[in-house]
Amino acid sequence: MASSPRGGERLSSLLVVTQVACAVVLVVGAGLMFRTIENVNRIPLGLDPDGVVALSVNGQKFDFAARVLDRVRHAPGVEAAAVAGGLTFSVYGSERLASAAGVALPDDAMLAMNTVSDGYFEALRVSVLQGRTFVRADMGANVAVLGRTLAAQLWPHGDAVGAMLRGLDSGRSWTVIGVVDDLDVRFGPLRSIQLQWYQPRDTSTGPSLSSPFVAAHRLIVRG
Repeated sequence: MASSPRGGERLSSLLVVTQVACAVVLVVGAGLMFRTIENVNRIPLGLDPDGVVALSVNGQKFDFAARVLDRVRHAPGVEAAAVAGGLTFSVYGSERLASAAGVALPDDAMLAMNTVSDGYFEALRVSVLQGRTFVRADMGANVAVLGRTLAAQLWPHGDAVGAMLRGLDSGRSWTVIGVVDDLDVRFGPLRSIQLQWYQPRDTSTGPSLSSPFVAAHRLIVRG
């Protein structure tokens, strides 16, 4: 039995409406996706990744990394180079910290720490807010550079530089020599780790850590 012309028109109209609805859903979804990407791109990283190359130097003696770093720094076109435990951070939640004045972080505070050689902050163009960053003479010394948020929590009056930082677990102490901008470090898309600090990484003898630490180096070069 043939369908009536009116029934065919209704079916055709229904298909057109369905197609339009699907198109609207796709357009709205695409718009939301691009807006999400745009918002992510607006998140300040705290560093400048343009022109930076990072590669791992694994399974080698520490003095090997020192020789490689020295050669790279003298290569044509290299603006800055450094060696670190990781590109941003390599250890999380490694130490409970407090100021010498007794101000301590909560026991459940999540910290990010990296061991870095001189030239690290210059290679990534991390902004120095107070004091200075590491120089070669600091390698192996008990000094530390703090991220902005960590410094503000332990020294709310802004007097972190020159103060003593204490490790409640290891019993070690470090002199704070500088404060730098925070880096955008995340576990997943939402959780941001804002308590950040750095120790000097001596490429000739290894990291200045009391706890076990991987012998791998991350070579970071800005050209």
